Amino acid sequence: MRIRTILSFAWNEFKALKYYPSNLILEIVKGYVTIFVWFFIAYFIQGFSSGAFKEYAGNYVSYVVIGVIFFQSSQAFLLTPFKALSTAFWEKRLEIYATHSNGINDYIYGEMLWNFILKSLTTLLFIFTFIFIVKVKMSFPYTFLNLSLVYMLLTGFSFGAGLIGASNFFFLEVKQGREPLTWTLGVLVQLFSGLYYPIGLFPKNVRWISYALPQSYAFDAVRRMAISDASLCDEKVLFDVMILSIFAFSSVIFARIVFKKAISHAEKTTGFSSLV
Repeated sequence: MRIRTILSFAWNEFKALKYYPSNLILEIVKGYVTIFVWFFIAYFIQGFSSGAFKEYAGNYVSYVVIGVIFFQSSQAFLLTPFKALSTAFWEKRLEIYATHSNGINDYIYGEMLWNFILKSLTTLLFIFTFIFIVKVKMSFPYTFLNLSLVYMLLTGFSFGAGLIGASNFFFLEVKQGREPLTWTLGVLVQLFSGLYYPIGLFPKNVRWISYALPQSYAFDAVRRMAISDASLCDEKVLFDVMILSIFAFSSVIFARIVFKKAISHAEKTTGFSSLV
């Protein structure tokens, strides 16, 4: 029964997209704009920095573009739980969902399922565009399957971390805008995960921040597989995947516990109602 409820929430989002297809078009255009901005930036400065990217075939353009593609999808999954709660709250739907057992959880999972389908399709589109423009040679289907594994693990962590952040909707009464956890994580990822430049270029006394971010391992793994054509059996790739797996499973388990406590807190404080 819960599966049907989750699917119904995802189906509602699909029906909304049918009535407003411009949202999908703008989402794709927005993704391409971000990717091409960084493509041209990387293209113009590649000649000054190729020596620092020997592990990735010395290709700074590919290094940046593949990182930005995966960052965009992970960031969307990170923000989905809180955005879903905020939207339902201000549209006065959240209080209705709360009257049903697991109603809010099913709503969040349905929103996440829809975003996963949508983002997976757009990410696939971006990757094929990336292959065509940068002319990266991948070993199909093995590289694609390995990239899919990392994508799933990164999605799992992002959703778990996003659900923990969404708990602040009830704990801290953050009802709109950005909540502090996912905002801080997003900033740290852009600065220290190696998204735009290798971690090896950082001062040694700040690299511990990079190693504490699961995105660092995800970006490194996809770059080695997509650019250097490394396999999952490669020592460094395997290490990245193992660490990312620990982060992913831990975040999902911890998120379920924290969000359950947040729901209990909201039930005691009428945190579902937008009436004041």
